[in-house]
Amino acid sequence: MSLIGAIVKQRERIGNPGYERATARSPATQCDTIRQEDGSWITAHLGPHDNGIWLNLTVCGVVFALALAVFILLKKKVFNQADVPPSYEECANGRGPNNIRAGIGTAIYGQRNVARSAEDDIESRRQRWYSRLTHALSESDYELLTRGGLGALEYVRFQRYVLLFTVFLAIMSLCIILPVNLTGTLYSDNVGRMTLSNVDPRSTKLWFTVLMTIVLFPMGIAAMRSFGLQATRTNGTRNHRSRSVMFSGLNPKRANAETIASHFREAYPGYTVEDVALSYDVRHLSHIGKELNNVEEALKYCAGQASGADMNITLGGCCGCYGTETNAEKYYLLRKSELEQKLDQEVSRWKTINPVFFVTFATEHQAQQVHGDYQRCAYCLADRSRPQSIHSRDLDTDNWTAFAAPHPSSVNWDNLGKAGWTWYLRALVVNLLLLAIIAGLTSAVIALNYLSLPVLQQTLDQYPGVSQVLPALVLLAMQKVVPQLIIWGVEWMGYWSKPKQMIAQMRLMFTDLVLAVVVIPGVGLVVATAHVFLGDLSGYRRQCVNLPDNGSVYIHYLIFFAFIGTAMSLFRVNVLFDYCVRSCRARSKAEEAIASRVDRAFDFGEEYANFLTAFTVIVVYSFINPMISLIGVIALMMKYLLDQYMLCNVYRRTAVPNSVHSVAISQFLFAIILQLIWILLIFILRNGLDIYSISLSVTFVIWGTMYFTMTLTGAWEKISIFEMMAPRGDSDPFDGAIELGDMTYTPPVLRRQRRPTQVQNEPTVSTQPTV
Repeated sequence: MSLIGAIVKQRERIGNPGYERATARSPATQCDTIRQEDGSWITAHLGPHDNGIWLNLTVCGVVFALALAVFILLKKKVFNQADVPPSYEECANGRGPNNIRAGIGTAIYGQRNVARSAEDDIESRRQRWYSRLTHALSESDYELLTRGGLGALEYVRFQRYVLLFTVFLAIMSLCIILPVNLTGTLYSDNVGRMTLSNVDPRSTKLWFTVLMTIVLFPMGIAAMRSFGLQATRTNGTRNHRSRSVMFSGLNPKRANAETIASHFREAYPGYTVEDVALSYDVRHLSHIGKELNNVEEALKYCAGQASGADMNITLGGCCGCYGTETNAEKYYLLRKSELEQKLDQEVSRWKTINPVFFVTFATEHQAQQVHGDYQRCAYCLADRSRPQSIHSRDLDTDNWTAFAAPHPSSVNWDNLGKAGWTWYLRALVVNLLLLAIIAGLTSAVIALNYLSLPVLQQTLDQYPGVSQVLPALVLLAMQKVVPQLIIWGVEWMGYWSKPKQMIAQMRLMFTDLVLAVVVIPGVGLVVATAHVFLGDLSGYRRQCVNLPDNGSVYIHYLIFFAFIGTAMSLFRVNVLFDYCVRSCRARSKAEEAIASRVDRAFDFGEEYANFLTAFTVIVVYSFINPMISLIGVIALMMKYLLDQYMLCNVYRRTAVPNSVHSVAISQFLFAIILQLIWILLIFILRNGLDIYSISLSVTFVIWGTMYFTMTLTGAWEKISIFEMMAPRGDSDPFDGAIELGDMTYTPPVLRRQRRPTQVQNEPTVSTQPTV
């Protein structure tokens, strides 16, 4: 960066005879000067002229290279993961890895379910490490589709379009915005001269920045339309509708399946009700069933071991130590009998009915008509009454609300009892706690980065590591910690269906991460800077209002995101930590084998949120500091290559709700709207309501109205030709789970049991509903 600055200065001296006169402005108007007690002005010493950016980039690059070398070496030499690891069935039967080394290797490198021939295995062993690496980073779309599924392919395609958009953004920033910024004279250091705050707020050259800001939103729409045109269309998902409808608002004291069926037959003459399925509170039953499944898997492991093997279990003590040892197989057999007996007893007296139930009709048209009549507020807006029957008053049907019925495999059966005001109370508590945590962490970022102001540099010994690198590390830590807190919070809130839970997690993650990384630190730092430059501390210098370090902290953040974050994700630190905790709690070899099963699905909601948060940082601050766009391309490229490798080689194949991709499109365009708001804020703070801010305000009204209108009406799917991605309810199987057996709305814990006939108000299933 020092070389670039020297070349630019030399060219300006040669090409502009008035350069020396332009740079010899009054120190009181420049932004990196300090007023002394005697009234004189001196230039602040800001430490390294590049704010430590190149040093941080070099160190993080070396750390990532070492981490990648260790990853490859451990995979080839220590964990012996060149071949396909044993399957879950082999692990359950005691033929899989049963030692800590193999367990850690599976936690890091995953349980790949890829069918490979013997010739492929031999060829894989003969390849050099760099050949393996090149092949892993150049997976074709066909390999991605077969290994990761359709959702993985659309996710990677979305990343490609966002990455291409970011490349165009970097070209605009470096070829148009950067030369404009270099013409300013408000800063003397290399980083400051590259930023928007270096240009006088009254300069006519700022029209380039304004015009580039205006055209970003149409460019984003064009990119998402191209993404939609390339989307894979599959038969059956576009026009599929469920014949089942989910209702809430049932009074448990008046719940009766036959009465509900009679109500619909009388209210809708000619309609055939094939099944009415009431839901019950199975939270305690699910806990027992989960423990029973673990005990059965442990018994399979014990049965697969050779005679004479160490098959003891440690009871009591701590982490399998200082306890009493006994025969594991006998213990698990006794425990299985106890759990089955306990499960039968709980089912026999299980009578708690949830306010949620499911009704299946003969045709999709009948289900759509009933769904429309009972949809929330549909009757009050359309001024039409719901069809009535003689049971309407007893069942209190006016309080019923209809929803698109999820697929049985997509229902969160433990959450169906969480409804009403208690659900909203949980949601309020979760959001307030998240905001409190984010406010506390972002306060540290603001306090540390505020110290990088030129007027405060005399008390810092000019070390950018304190005011820029450390806040960037805090931002990266928040991006790793906040999503896990959101996952726990959303699970506690209790969504009825898994697709809606994933969508809620994705939206909440993106919102909170943007607040934590972009909005709150940015606004707080700008306000703090305005307090300094608009007060008596440094003289009234309104043109200097900007981020304290002109956005260098976000350059450091993107460097950490690209290299340190990628290294952590490559080693799957969260999965490895979870395995270590579960392995430490294991009491026997069988439980250690169960703990080693870390075949997880790719969390599309979390990864979409992380990727789009980094993109939001890039697009918001690229015109403020064009160097951010260059580092941002590297960061998104690293994320793209990492996710492609993980989807093909580490995580098991999975599918996602189609609406996840539509939410990603909306969040991508929201990031561009946020960039417009931020540029408008900076222009207003620097020079008030001038022609630039008025032009940006009019653009914001137009683009903002268009965005929010089309978001509320769901028009992004039509603009992007993405009909298959439109939310159609949750009737498709979640994670690609297609159950070929019982398709009734029955909790899994009860499918292993005979449904009780003695339970009061138990519905009778006439046929097996198809969804």
